[in-house]
Amino acid sequence: MAELLKRVKQTGQIAPKPHGGGHPPSVKAQGEKLLSQVDTVVFDKTGTLTQEQLHVGKIHCCADIEESELLVYAAAAEYKQTHPIALAILAEVKQRGLNVAPVTQAKYEVGYGIKVSVEAKVILVGSVRMEMEGIFIPPEMNILQEETHEQGH
Repeated sequence: MAELLKRVKQTGQIAPKPHGGGHPPSVKAQGEKLLSQVDTVVFDKTGTLTQEQLHVGKIHCCADIEESELLVYAAAAEYKQTHPIALAILAEVKQRGLNVAPVTQAKYEVGYGIKVSVEAKVILVGSVRMEMEGIFIPPEMNILQEETHEQGH
């Protein structure tokens, strides 16, 4: 185990780098033996282990709004934003071949979200803190949110 820790500390690798297309069987077996003794692994660069870009997995609609319409309004609100969720929404709109509706007015509040005017409608995109401002969030949406948080989303 000390040998493995020393190697990882010096090189950042469990086994030496391969020469000529792969680890020799003896190095591979040694690495597997040492790896079987490891009980904890720490990574400091999660971006290299996960997808770099978020994506839209599922859209939940309520009231009488269609999925595409909701997506277009969200994209309009997020159009000039650069955070990962905004980029995922914009990528989904592009993938579906939808057009982003023009925004006539926009106001961003850190920690709450963004409020825009689109096609004579006020669109709010943001956190549940908006509910504290008198915005009604249907109970079924709160339940969906809790379920998705439990799933790690």
